[in-house]
Amino acid sequence: MERLCSLLAQLVRNEPPCSSETLKELVSLTAEAPSNCWPLLDATAWDDATTRQRLDTLKSVCSSLTGDKLQESGDGASTDSGHTINCQLTLDRITKTIPVRLADLWLVALPLALFIDAKQRACQPKRFVVGFAGSAAAGKTTFCALLQAILRSLDISCVVLGMDGYHMYNAKLEALGIRKDKGSPHTFEAELFASDLEKAKNEQTAVYFPIYDRQLHDPVADGLCITPTDRVLLVEGLFLLHEAQHWELVAPQLDFAVFLAIPLDIAAEHATQRKARTNNISIEAATAHVNRVDIPNFRVIDATRSRADMVLHRDAAHQFVSAELHKRR
Repeated sequence: MERLCSLLAQLVRNEPPCSSETLKELVSLTAEAPSNCWPLLDATAWDDATTRQRLDTLKSVCSSLTGDKLQESGDGASTDSGHTINCQLTLDRITKTIPVRLADLWLVALPLALFIDAKQRACQPKRFVVGFAGSAAAGKTTFCALLQAILRSLDISCVVLGMDGYHMYNAKLEALGIRKDKGSPHTFEAELFASDLEKAKNEQTAVYFPIYDRQLHDPVADGLCITPTDRVLLVEGLFLLHEAQHWELVAPQLDFAVFLAIPLDIAAEHATQRKARTNNISIEAATAHVNRVDIPNFRVIDATRSRADMVLHRDAAHQFVSAELHKRR
């Protein structure tokens, strides 16, 4: 992987010139990488023309993601010998600078984006809906933001929808006596979620979705709109592949499902830190919540990975380490 990272860093900056020997090395290293997702598009060997075309697409995407600052030292590229680029991504309606490893762009994000593009063209006039499941802190939101940015750089209009907008209102949770369970599968409006996805997938009109306000800690109706020109809907959430409490209605609305897998101890640690930060509570209180709600959820969620079309495994640094492609159950 180190040689692939180094070669990609050189190629996106045109150092050295892209010879036939260099292209063959790139193809060989790509084929050997455990996280290689290019088989989504084809299983045949690449010729030089195909490799050059895909490499040119990577360069164009990198330039777009970094705001044309790829060549600028200390701006477009971070440390780590230039193996990472600083991408401008939109998360929760805020633009943030997020470091992304070039190898993850090349092996995972770019082929998945090109696969989504091909599928959305084939399914028109319907929209193409892709689901991203996985535990809390698995990186679903950031990965969807990255894919959205790549798709937009390819002139594909795309919207990201989070499952969190379908939390039951706190008042309803209180009335039902389940406020303490907030975040568990039975505390979401799964039937409404599935109905809205079906509408967005099949209707060509504007469709409005609720969003979750992390200041109010409650949903806000009609906070997100998918317009008639939006061709792709990326949906992210914990329970997209769950098969109980009405969640079994959601998976049939997904044209393709991806599961982001991360070690459960790492997920628990990240979830605890995030809970304390976003809710302005102590680590002790955050740990108690994670132990009561999130860890049982982790086990429920992890059991759904076999229902995904693809499983992407990540390490503690959220880098992709392997990919599995299989048919959804």
